[in-house]
Amino acid sequence: ASGDSGDSGASGDEGGEDVLRAVRLGAFELRPWFFSPYPEPVCRAAAADNLLVCDRCFAFACSSSSFARHLAKCTMRAPPGQCVYADKDGFRLFRVDGRANREYCR
Repeated sequence: ASGDSGDSGASGDEGGEDVLRAVRLGAFELRPWFFSPYPEPVCRAAAADNLLVCDRCFAFACSSSSFARHLAKCTMRAPPGQCVYADKDGFRLFRVDGRANREYCR
């Protein structure tokens, strides 16, 4: 079919909801295709820039200055759970209890 690129709404608003342009998680930049479940003021503030997400605790910020402050204070170095798998290349898989760690699992 002509014009069918497989792109599912990355540039449009689905139902009038705000779609973030990009989410930066550590060294990775992710481009969401659909509505993102972040609070509305966060989506609006991040619409002009990237939403910055801490790759250690998943806290988020809209400005690089507030994100830099968070990184300076963030004490989490590993997920809050039990390591259930580790390989020689440094890949580790953790089991995290969502009831005990609600903020991390949201």
